[in-house]
Amino acid sequence: MSFKSLMNNTVVVKSTTSVSDAFGGSYSSEIDKYSAVPGRLEPMTGNGDYGGYQGSQRIECTHKLFVENGYNIVEADRIYFNGTQYLTVAVNDIDYMGHHKEIWLKVLKPEIRS
Repeated sequence: MSFKSLMNNTVVVKSTTSVSDAFGGSYSSEIDKYSAVPGRLEPMTGNGDYGGYQGSQRIECTHKLFVENGYNIVEADRIYFNGTQYLTVAVNDIDYMGHHKEIWLKVLKPEIRS
């Protein structure tokens, strides 16, 4: 089975940028970075306490996203999938060979279903 066949979701990646206004202030705005990134989104597993470790640093996260290398996704980017918004809290090159990235996410706005 190929790695590409495991990418069963498509996510949107957005960056937050600061924009100056006409009065000397600024406001945050989101811009689309990538509109259709193939990936695999999975919940983090654990004993009820979500999170992971990067070295000795504990990172609070709820999900992980696997994507092919080649997408410049960085910490603080927002990931959108199926009506839910996630914050990128860590980006890892797990095999150190540049094959794929494992991106740790934290749910910001869960989808509200009626």
